[in-house]
Amino acid sequence: MALFFFGFTTLKSYYYKAETCLAFIHQNREKSYKFILYPLKLILLVMIFYGSVQTDEIVWALGDLGMGSMAWLNLIAILFMTKTALKVLRDYEEL
Repeated sequence: MALFFFGFTTLKSYYYKAETCLAFIHQNREKSYKFILYPLKLILLVMIFYGSVQTDEIVWALGDLGMGSMAWLNLIAILFMTKTALKVLRDYEEL
């Protein structure tokens, strides 16, 4: 039971994060936001089915690949924001 609830709540939290990010990206475009939710739900269902019929090694490898790609994307974004972040930090420290 505990494993079921852990898996269920993890999937719900990943879906919530994805939907929240899409809502932020499509703030003023409600039509495109609602249109993009259907593929997101379909992709999630396909991933759940695929993960349930594959071996644990493949599933863990795909999970590691997903987490690694998110980490690299975040590092690249941080590098692009370094100048602005340092400027804001200096402004904050002057107070």
